[in-house]
Amino acid sequence: MKLIAFLLSSFLLSSFNTAKCQVNNNTTVYVQEFTFDAVKDYNNNRRVAYYTIVGIESNEEGQFIQTKLRENNNVSRFFVYDGKNGKSKCMIETVSTMNETALHLLINDAISQYRETTLQNEQAQ
Repeated sequence: MKLIAFLLSSFLLSSFNTAKCQVNNNTTVYVQEFTFDAVKDYNNNRRVAYYTIVGIESNEEGQFIQTKLRENNNVSRFFVYDGKNGKSKCMIETVSTMNETALHLLINDAISQYRETTLQNEQAQ
């Protein structure tokens, strides 16, 4: 039993570190802070989470992120609320198998897409 627990924890830690390295090595990290305020799993394989994020620079960027995340099949609902001191409050409902690392990657990718599109539009003018 201890061996199974050790192997499972080693696998989970390895998966987390791999995803974390991919963020740091392949893309610019836009999300400086990502803190869960509350998480609840439901019997219907759904998870609702409320968290605080630092890295969303404008309401337009927040709206873009909402649209992008809602396009993901694992995301049922996603909202960004204005926070204080550069922090945004977010709410998401996902399938319960989606973890913090996957969510962090999705948000970071959406911010990257928004900023690249904005930069291209500014250069075209």
